[in-house]
Amino acid sequence: MTEVTDNNSVKVKITDNGYGMTEEVRQKIFDHFFTTKLIGYGIG
Repeated sequence: MTEVTDNNSVKVKITDNGYGMTEEVRQKIFDHFFTTKLIGYGIG
């Protein structure tokens, strides 16, 4: 959601409705090149 505030600024609100991470994934999030995507799918 975006809105223009009284200060001539823009406010952006982001909501995450995902199911979260498993503990196994949480343990690896800072590992170099770690991904949960299958090989050949996605770029993020």
